[in-house]
Amino acid sequence: MAIINPNIRKLLENLRKLKTAHQRLSQSSGNRRIAEQKAERAFQVVMEQLKDPQLVELLDEIITGNAQKLQSQMDDIQKKLSKNHSEIVGKEARAMQEMKMNRDELAKRLHEAELLKKEQAELIKENQSLRELLEKNHRKAVVMYDALRSEKIDRTSKKQRKRNIEKGIVSTIFGVGAIAANTQFPSLAVFSYMFALTALHKASRDFVSGDEGNPD
Repeated sequence: MAIINPNIRKLLENLRKLKTAHQRLSQSSGNRRIAEQKAERAFQVVMEQLKDPQLVELLDEIITGNAQKLQSQMDDIQKKLSKNHSEIVGKEARAMQEMKMNRDELAKRLHEAELLKKEQAELIKENQSLRELLEKNHRKAVVMYDALRSEKIDRTSKKQRKRNIEKGIVSTIFGVGAIAANTQFPSLAVFSYMFALTALHKASRDFVSGDEGNPD
């Protein structure tokens, strides 16, 4: 599966760069401010691209359409996902190859999608809410990393909490990427939307674990 739309391909490339920048920020020590600046630059590139009118129209169309479809047909869609889980995971992995998504993580999130509740499906309603979530979680990760540096806790606990914060922002980025990638593959779009929802709900759990020090 190849991404045809050059704007979508570029967005996925920029999301991958943002993911890498956050992973380096998580691992940084002495050069922390430089890592923060690089993460901020990568974030701003993605946010500017998400304001592009053509992309906004494309993302709004797929988000709105699949949100409505999921609300009205959730039971049937979840049964289809459960029945064809391996096949759908394989197709999603190929569709999201630009994001270098871990297949096991993708399978796990899609298993969660089989149990998704209708109220959880209201998290993303349009491109604007997607941008707001990305901005909120990017800012949250930077602030939490900074606060964690000054906390007087043992090294193992600090490492675990740092890892949870990293997983939170990476899950957020994958959620955005799933929706973007599958604007190109209508037959997968509703499953990608469900994956995005479960990835974003997981991000919330990871940030709580990063704040409290609980393992995922």
